[in-house]
Amino acid sequence: LPLGETAINNWAKGKLSLTCTSILTPGIAEENTTHPEVYVYKGDREHPSSITYHAASPLAFYPKYTPAKFSVVLGAGIEQPSYLPFCAVPGCFGYVLEYQGSNGGNGTYEATSDLNQTFEEAFEKIAGRLPVSSVSAMASAAAGPLATYGSMQLADERACLNWAMWIARAGPAELASPWREGEDVLSAIYDDRSIDARLVDKVAKAGLTGFIDGGYTDVNGIGQAVAAGATEVVSFLDGLEDNMLVRQFTINSTDPDTSDTIVLFQSPSAAELNFTLRNSFQQILPQPGARFLTSISFGTVSCVTADNPWFGIEAGRKVQLHVINVNTKNIWIGATRDFYDYGELVQEIAMAMNSERNAQLVQCMIN
Repeated sequence: LPLGETAINNWAKGKLSLTCTSILTPGIAEENTTHPEVYVYKGDREHPSSITYHAASPLAFYPKYTPAKFSVVLGAGIEQPSYLPFCAVPGCFGYVLEYQGSNGGNGTYEATSDLNQTFEEAFEKIAGRLPVSSVSAMASAAAGPLATYGSMQLADERACLNWAMWIARAGPAELASPWREGEDVLSAIYDDRSIDARLVDKVAKAGLTGFIDGGYTDVNGIGQAVAAGATEVVSFLDGLEDNMLVRQFTINSTDPDTSDTIVLFQSPSAAELNFTLRNSFQQILPQPGARFLTSISFGTVSCVTADNPWFGIEAGRKVQLHVINVNTKNIWIGATRDFYDYGELVQEIAMAMNSERNAQLVQCMIN
């Protein structure tokens, strides 16, 4: 199913669709980056070789994870190009990727690739043809940062398990699949394993690039929505204990890799927002005996943007942020959870929303 599919619901036609992702762009000279390279391939004891890359840019600072997005007009057809640049600015901050291959101490090989050319060919020219499944995967690679840990690469699995999503420059538009091209390049590495100048040059010419979960740069999608021009945003969040929204209102000095990309608003302050979320929002309470749902809180916050070049957001814009927060206990995103628990949680939400005692609050939230 392509992003440009024309058979869609009438209410969605003509609306701008944004799907967030994060580009792996660690800089090898960054003082605060403990894992400054992305491992494309790391061999085993029998094949002690590797291919890595790091990003370079004319900018004095650039983040380990750079926000990006897929953008199409819903229902506009498969021939449409990207509505917005893949990165915040055309040229994607002048990024180049510098690849380095090592053949077990027997030789070192280097090559470079222009990221802007890769994204223009892979995503922007053919946006309407990109498959929803692959784009969704680009937004959901939650374990992707492990690609910067060489010890976590699984050479024995012949690239069957990749922490990040990998893409490469595609061919003609009608045959284009940046993900298939990426898989082909990775397969060539795993088939060969004898890293030499020819293979490293092939990787660079393909522009092989790693992507991870969009949540590492824009956990709730607010950043890309505001960057696209929205002055009113509705955000559905998964609880007050998740501080990611609060972090978008202040710089978190304990996370130097991504802090500059996260901050979106200069007003209200983080402390003011935290107080508002916990004390001023209205509460829809669950039915007695609920195991997981504690409340659904909602309200509106008047915000003023901060300057954030990584999203292309200018300071001083006014944004109305409507927040709906589903607050829970004894349940998490997944891992070892019993999947039936999520069905029970959904039932508790439905019962709270359908409760007669909450009718006025529900109508207020909808309005």
